[in-house]
Amino acid sequence: MSEFKQIGRPKPLLDGFDKVTGRTRYAPDLTLPGMLHARFVLSPHAHARIKNIDVSAALDAPGVTAVLTAADLPNIPPTARNRLLLARNRVIFAGQPVALVLAEDAGAAQDGVDQVWVEYEPLPAVVTLDEALADGAPLVWPSGTPGETGEAAAHGADVGGEKQEKKPSSVAAETTFERGDLAEGFAAADIVVERPFSTPMVHQSYLETFSMLVQPDPMGAGATVWTSTQAPFYVREQVAEVLGVEETAVRVIPTPVG
Repeated sequence: MSEFKQIGRPKPLLDGFDKVTGRTRYAPDLTLPGMLHARFVLSPHAHARIKNIDVSAALDAPGVTAVLTAADLPNIPPTARNRLLLARNRVIFAGQPVALVLAEDAGAAQDGVDQVWVEYEPLPAVVTLDEALADGAPLVWPSGTPGETGEAAAHGADVGGEKQEKKPSSVAAETTFERGDLAEGFAAADIVVERPFSTPMVHQSYLETFSMLVQPDPMGAGATVWTSTQAPFYVREQVAEVLGVEETAVRVIPTPVG
C-alpha cells in the first residue's frame, strides 16, 4: 500500500458513475418551451463561389419556420474560426455552413435542409499540404489570414514561441522552437533516417454531440446560452460582441463535455 493519502491510490472519477449510467445531461438533452431546432446546409465543395441560394421549397416544408443565409446576418469580419458565420459569396472548405434551417423539431429541420437548393461554381482547391505550399496555389484568404483571438489560449493551443508575419499565403502561422545543435546531433548519429510523415488533426474525443441552446432574454437584448465549452467567459465575450450588448447581458452555462 502507498504511504501517501492520494499518490498511488485508486480514485474513482467524480462524474464517472453519472456518465456510464446515462444520468448526465448534455446540451442536446436540454429543452425549452417553444424551442426551435436548427440544422445547417453544408457545402459539398472545398472551394466554390456561391451563385444562388433558393430557400423557397424549404420554407414550404412542414414545420420549417425560417431559413437564414449570410444575407440575413451582419457582415462580421471573420477574424477567427468562431466568427466565420454562414458562407458569404464563397465557401472555403467542404462542410462549411451556407444556410441555417429553423424548424419545430429536428426532423423537420433536416427535411428543410434537404429542400434548400444552392448553385455553386467550383473553384480550384488545395487538399494536401504540398499543394497548399506550392507557388501560385489558390489562397484561402487572398487578403491575409484572419487575426488571432484568445480562443487558442483558452483551449491550451497557444504554445508560444517565435511567430513571424508573412505575406498572404495558405500558411496560417509558423512557430519555431530551437534546442541543441541539430547538425552536430546528425553528425554524431550512427544512422539518420529521413522519411515524410503526416498526422491527422488531433482533437479530444468527447462523448456528447456538440450542441448549443440559446434563450433570448425576454426583458432585454441579451441571452442565456447553454453549450459544451471549456471557455465560458470567452463564449460570453464573443456572443456579447456579436449581439452588440454588454457582457453582463449574456449568461453562459457550460454543460458537460463528455
